[in-house]
Amino acid sequence: MNNKPGHIELRRFCELMALCGLAVAQPLFDLLAKNASLFIAWQASTADLILVTLLIVVGPPAALWLLGVCVGVVGQRTRSVAHTVSLAVVAALIAIAAIKKTSVSPGGVITLGIAVGAIAGFAVFRWQRIVSQWLRFLALAPPLFGLLFLFGSAVTPLVGGSDGTTTRQHIGSPARVVMIVMDEFPLVSLLDGNGHIDAQLYPNFAALAGDGTWYRNDTTVAPHTEEAVPAILSGTYPKNPRTLPHVSAYPNNLFTMLAGRYTMNVHEEVTSLCPASQCHRSASRTGVRSGFVGMVRDIASIWRDFATPSTNNSFRFTGIGVADPQALDTGQRFLDTLHPTNTPRLDFLHLLMPHFPWHYAPSGQRYDALPLHTLGLTRNGQVWANDWAGVMGRQRHLLQVAAADRFLGQVISRLKAIGAYENSLVVVTADHGVAFHGGLPFRGVAQATYPDIMWTPLIMKAPGQQHGGIDDRRARSIDVLPTIADMLHVQTHWKFDGISLLGPAQPDGPRRLLDWERSAIHPPSGQEYLTFDGPSGFRKVVASQAALPSPQDLLRQFRVGPFAAIVGRSAATMARGNATPSHTATLDQALWYPKVDVFAQKIPWTDVHGFIDAPVGTNMAIALNGTVAGVYQPVLGASHGRSEFWGVLPSTLFKLGPNDVTIYIVTGTAEAPILTAVNRINP
Repeated sequence: MNNKPGHIELRRFCELMALCGLAVAQPLFDLLAKNASLFIAWQASTADLILVTLLIVVGPPAALWLLGVCVGVVGQRTRSVAHTVSLAVVAALIAIAAIKKTSVSPGGVITLGIAVGAIAGFAVFRWQRIVSQWLRFLALAPPLFGLLFLFGSAVTPLVGGSDGTTTRQHIGSPARVVMIVMDEFPLVSLLDGNGHIDAQLYPNFAALAGDGTWYRNDTTVAPHTEEAVPAILSGTYPKNPRTLPHVSAYPNNLFTMLAGRYTMNVHEEVTSLCPASQCHRSASRTGVRSGFVGMVRDIASIWRDFATPSTNNSFRFTGIGVADPQALDTGQRFLDTLHPTNTPRLDFLHLLMPHFPWHYAPSGQRYDALPLHTLGLTRNGQVWANDWAGVMGRQRHLLQVAAADRFLGQVISRLKAIGAYENSLVVVTADHGVAFHGGLPFRGVAQATYPDIMWTPLIMKAPGQQHGGIDDRRARSIDVLPTIADMLHVQTHWKFDGISLLGPAQPDGPRRLLDWERSAIHPPSGQEYLTFDGPSGFRKVVASQAALPSPQDLLRQFRVGPFAAIVGRSAATMARGNATPSHTATLDQALWYPKVDVFAQKIPWTDVHGFIDAPVGTNMAIALNGTVAGVYQPVLGASHGRSEFWGVLPSTLFKLGPNDVTIYIVTGTAEAPILTAVNRINP
């Protein structure tokens, strides 16, 4: 063995790279390859991909090596000890990643990991020559992992991949196209129980449906944005759940179809189907940090979550590339770009509304419930703990649907103001739905939830259309682009999987839905699509009701549960006058109530979260200035005999300045409810 200082340090670096390859590079490349669409959100170039790959391979061992060199200034013996400790720590991380996949507790994982690290350190000290030789051979693995990641994984199309061809199509009737794709939006959230859009709750959706054609029997072909949006924009079925939402995978799409003839005003929040040569990329994309440094920070967070001993075995990304907490700000930026034009123009927006986080009131004000929007979701935030957790989640969702309706009204008003509404092709749809059933996934599909996940709004107003109507033919998300092409008289040189909805109606029957890892059911091995019955699903959808009917439209979303009817009533008329409070509760937002500004853009006082010394399932009510504002049930049991509850108070019942908030236990019957005050203390 060469003992020259330079060779010794090179050997040490190779040893560190070998173990870091197993602890950092291999798991990171695996996670990133399975979630390659993150690189689209990061807007990573080929250079970015190559550079971040090199950083993952070389960065961790280089950092540890430099640390050891600095420590080694004290002396060579100290340098040797520092290197051995570095190898032991990395070996412990490898062991922790392996052990936590078992049923061992987080504490046990750490203990066993430390033990393995100690054994590894002893092995390095005792059998240095053999271990060193073995690690030097293993050092070839991390660069190989990097090459396979770049040229043999799901990210490969992004490495110098095609930006799409824009062969000019013949467009016979090039009208302006205004298209809005909303997100996580089930059709059932719009309906009034009689198969119509609830015009009292959602006047703008109802108005657009009255002007255009509402394809009421429309279903998505995928339950996940990265596949569902490309299906809409390309008119084709995604091949599998790993297909990248990129123009290289979908070269024939709405943008390439109109390119060359249309000016592009495109706001893609998750996908990248519009060629960079045609569309300006925004500086920051939804749910991720911006720039190369931001991408590196996100990737570091991903590895940190992966390496944490307490991380659930079925690791999932949390908080990266999944939502837009400022969705209405994104919508406003789109509104600001709607201008008059004398040339054909495409105005496209993918808006993550009413997608969670559910924290918008119908007025567009934010009550900022983060991270409370995930309360009641268990199993890595994917499954509703029970029915009432689903009820509370759906209440937040419906309020956000109303905010989405308000935004749609602003778009229509803007188009009318610039004289573009009447002669534009206006398309409003959504990528997939969401469900609120206790014990079932809120996004993944189950047999009981497929009508909520699959049926989505689809309204198309043709240029110059004078009268609207409902069309109940079978419609699918892959039919949207063929219908747009038909309306504009576009002659494409490619074929769609979907068909134009202007042609003869097709018989209804089985509906296909792409498999997704978060679904509760999956297709047989070797198949990528589930099949569900279309007619029976549609019957369930049209019978659905967003909220109970009531003349008080401002409170309808708050009328839920067995005591829904007491919302809006005077609490005094139902209160048990001289009863001694038998329970104690706390409200986290109590300090806001003496100083409410009803005109503020942020209204956190409407968000309710607290604890009560009553069992899960107890019926509760909260009165605001003497009026019952909402009904609740504790959902999650907590320590010290207290249970957790949450919900939303109607912003319309608050007044400027101090507000009185009283908590009650509700007993009796729906016809004769009894309210008993709860002793409320500040947390």
